[in-house]
Amino acid sequence: MAAERDPLAAEYYPATLAEGMRHRLEGEYNRFNIAAAVAVGRYFDIDEERIRHAVAGYVPDNHRSQRIETPHNTVLADCYNANPHAMTAMLQVLSKGERTVAIMGDMGELGEQAAQIHREMGALAR
Repeated sequence: MAAERDPLAAEYYPATLAEGMRHRLEGEYNRFNIAAAVAVGRYFDIDEERIRHAVAGYVPDNHRSQRIETPHNTVLADCYNANPHAMTAMLQVLSKGERTVAIMGDMGELGEQAAQIHREMGALAR
């Protein structure tokens, strides 16, 4: 898209920028978000140690990869604006646990494919 617009430029970055970064995000899929944060920091010439500190210090609190500890369990809330890709990724995270329960709700804005996609997510959860 950037190539089609003169004043815009594209910066490409590898997911490997996330390697070795301490963070509090759940799921392997979040390495792309971490890599993006690192790339932005580097683009603006932020010191590497400051980038590491910022990534490690971020605590999700917006129902996206949010870990909530209770006296009896741990809740991984990843429910803000859920979509099939995000739900699949979180189910993969949950599949690695010993005793897990997935509480899944409707995903909006899927159009005519909504019923089929919800069936697929139910089958994947099973």
